[in-house]
Amino acid sequence: MSSTEGWVEIMYQTADTVGVGQQPIVNHKRSMEIFSVVFIIIGSFLVLGLVASVVIHRFKILRGDAGDRSALLTEKQQQWLTIRKILASSAVKTRHMPPTHPLRYAAFHFVTSTVFDWLIMAVIIFSIIILCLYHEGLANGTRLIVEDLRQHLIVAKIVTGC
Repeated sequence: MSSTEGWVEIMYQTADTVGVGQQPIVNHKRSMEIFSVVFIIIGSFLVLGLVASVVIHRFKILRGDAGDRSALLTEKQQQWLTIRKILASSAVKTRHMPPTHPLRYAAFHFVTSTVFDWLIMAVIIFSIIILCLYHEGLANGTRLIVEDLRQHLIVAKIVTGC
């Protein structure tokens, strides 16, 4: 029963017991049901605590053996992490050069502006709302509008490749 495999059936069988050589009576010993539930709760927490304590203890041993580096990373992973930290701490920012063609120049400035970010966010929120509007029991006129908008959104996603 401590493995919690089929513990409910065992609980009912123990609650039905009367004595040696006697026929079981349904719910004869209600105290056995309470005992079984308490045993499962305490036993589960005890096992969970034991497993957690073993894992934490083993991790502390690994961390102590590792010294100044991480216990869960290999040497190459630690080197990669160190390089990433150095690069992140440097203030080098990449700047893309705007194109020279007037149409591409206008498109470049539009997609790098905060207006474009807000527009994309509005389109995403609008598409989520449209996709959530469709439900059972929707009026026919509203259903047609929502289905039409959903189809337009699907076509737009296919065309843009999103």
